[in-house]
Amino acid sequence: MATGLARVSDEFRGLEGKVFLSRRENGIEQTDYRFALDGAAIIRDTLISSSSELENFLATTRVSSPHQFADWWGENAKNPHALFILHSPTERAFIVPDPLGAAPIFHYSNSGINVYSADLEAAVSFVEYLGLKLTKSTEFQLQRVVLGNGGYNASPYEEITTFDPFHYFEITESGFSAHQYSVFNQLNEPYSYIGEMTRLRQDLLSSVRAVANSGKNVKISHITGGFDSRLLLSLILELDAKDEFDFFCSGPVGAADRIVADSITRQFGLSRTNKAGLSPGPTDSRIEQLFAPLFFSHGISATGPNGREEKSGILAVGGGYGGLLRSTFGARMQGLSTESPAQHVFSKFDPYYKHDSSILSDASLSKISESLRYEWQKLGRFYNDPSQFGDALYLHIRNKYHFGYNAMQWSRIGTRVDPLYSVNGYFLSLRSTPEVRASNQIGYDLLAAASTKLLEIPFDKPKFDHELISRSRPTIATKSTMKWTPEVYSNIDNPAFNNSSVLPQSVLKYSFTDSPASPSLRKKFIEKANKIGLNYWQIANMGSAQGILSQAILSGNLDDFQRSLPPNFLHKLATKELVTRVEIRNLYSALGAALWLND
Repeated sequence: MATGLARVSDEFRGLEGKVFLSRRENGIEQTDYRFALDGAAIIRDTLISSSSELENFLATTRVSSPHQFADWWGENAKNPHALFILHSPTERAFIVPDPLGAAPIFHYSNSGINVYSADLEAAVSFVEYLGLKLTKSTEFQLQRVVLGNGGYNASPYEEITTFDPFHYFEITESGFSAHQYSVFNQLNEPYSYIGEMTRLRQDLLSSVRAVANSGKNVKISHITGGFDSRLLLSLILELDAKDEFDFFCSGPVGAADRIVADSITRQFGLSRTNKAGLSPGPTDSRIEQLFAPLFFSHGISATGPNGREEKSGILAVGGGYGGLLRSTFGARMQGLSTESPAQHVFSKFDPYYKHDSSILSDASLSKISESLRYEWQKLGRFYNDPSQFGDALYLHIRNKYHFGYNAMQWSRIGTRVDPLYSVNGYFLSLRSTPEVRASNQIGYDLLAAASTKLLEIPFDKPKFDHELISRSRPTIATKSTMKWTPEVYSNIDNPAFNNSSVLPQSVLKYSFTDSPASPSLRKKFIEKANKIGLNYWQIANMGSAQGILSQAILSGNLDDFQRSLPPNFLHKLATKELVTRVEIRNLYSALGAALWLND
């Protein structure tokens, strides 16, 4: 609580009767205006992540009126962030998030008190400071267990909501109003694939250029065996900017990501680092390594900072928004309409759903299905073509929690940038046919335009529907991966960390007891992890995770959570031999949810 109160005391507040929270350290003043930026924005080939950078940018930008400026910002700004504006002459406040809604704006309203913030921790701390009670949402955590990172509930608290993307918000003494960015109208304008692909390439190259030319001394780009990090690398290579970056790949030697990343490093002469740059603070406690991020994010995500990190000048680059260039939920949800029954919508959305073996109780299944159908029907207000709904749903819900809020958290410590973030890319994907999205043709064309050599290197698993793409594109033969392990890593100073823990004693009392794996057992774990598509640690620590879940069940404080699940579901996760990817992911998700809800 002390940390939360200290942060709230540093916030600037808006209109009387409305509480409007933002980060004070990025606040600046101009005639008639006060501005603050939470997160990092890219606009006009410029990266803005500090108050001085924001001030320099605004000095060259005319702010004619708050509404015009907010709409212009929404048309041009990229990357997860939220700009906060106070207009003194009219006593109005404006919250201007990035257009894709990667920065969720959290809203609490009760008895005339309204709290608006892009920082859930600040909002929760302030509400609790006022002596008001918040209720943790069992449904939000249940969706994390069922659906992976991110669900479609508004927030991890019953009393806090969020808003739809493509909107900015105005707060006055008389109330609150949402305004849609005019850039959204481009979705329904006539277009050509070649023309929009050209705009998209210019958009992505502009973002990479902004990052490469930023004044950050340390820029780390993650490289894996997947597609998005390779697309990002292709843009860096096209701009001849590889020397501006160090490249990092996690995982032990022999893991699928490392095999591919090591080969790419050798072939393209990349500078490799063995430091992720922005990574959770070190701790000897495995329970803290796994679950402190969930508590630090106030129940949103099991990945991200853990609260031990100090401010850093490091810039970390990732490619999470590449998922908007292709189909994620779309293929599985074709054929649905806004009139489809709730459980039919859910059965399409959750590919592992089977009514007779669901991991939900009947009551929870009904409740979650109705919640999903509400979100599904709401998409009809934004999109005219039902074939777009599935992939639009990915942007509107899961993406903003799994990638967006995670990036916001890291940008409060260092600078987290995703150059693949693009409204143009999202619109091009939605306006393309479902087959184009499902085949990842947009990604293929982008990679081919930047570097056909990178297309020749195998991925960790198939990334394209080559049969569909080959009908209109020349075939590029895949070559074998070059086996090589980096021996020299670039020297990067470690960021600073503290010794505090966000975990309560009710969680810290648990511990993982797994002994270090022998070389032969470690090899076995790596092979199993590669085979079923999990991380090494998820296999190596499975025994302890089951033991802690058993203890949490015996604590007797999980009645609401257990009632949401089929009888003995948690008990089976805690005691049976788990062999599939879904079962093992369910174990860690359920354990995190149990510890969070039990606190």
